[in-house]
Amino acid sequence: MVRELDEEAGLRAGELTEVFEIRDTHGSGQLITFFSASWDGDETQLPLAEGVKLPVLRPRTPRHPHGGDVRGKRITVWGAAFKPETDDIRDSPALAVAQSLHDLGTCVTVTDPKALDNARKLHPALDYADDPIAAAQDADLLLHLTEWPHYRHIDPTRLTSRVANPKVIDACGTLNADDWRSAGWIYRALGRP
Repeated sequence: MVRELDEEAGLRAGELTEVFEIRDTHGSGQLITFFSASWDGDETQLPLAEGVKLPVLRPRTPRHPHGGDVRGKRITVWGAAFKPETDDIRDSPALAVAQSLHDLGTCVTVTDPKALDNARKLHPALDYADDPIAAAQDADLLLHLTEWPHYRHIDPTRLTSRVANPKVIDACGTLNADDWRSAGWIYRALGRP
């Protein structure tokens, strides 16, 4: 049985191993899915080191908001390193999430200013792009998972026409919500309206 995660206790990046052991025991769809009709009501927060928070949803089958499963959906992940300003991917929550989504059958494209070479070696099944704007091409969902400063400065209007569905989960909480919503995006950041 998948246990409830304790928001107050939180988990450090290295402790994600336990979370993914639960995933491996009970199936990916029982632990992590990023598609829901409203993204409301099902989210808990998984606090990580340095104040980064990634969404973990209650157990259920991974589904797209309009029915069906998530297989074949395109997801862009901004960030591969475990923190900004490094190429270090050891215990990277961003890559753990990207790999789990890939394991669910999604097409995941990862971008990162410094860590792509290391990420490619450890996760060769994922797709990679040097340019964060090009990485978002035809995406059904954009996940902002590493707090690189230059992601904050990307104009969301440049992305709106490139993506299949303008939806972003800002796990770092550093993107300007008003700018993204004004550009027509469904914007979600954990712990923020």
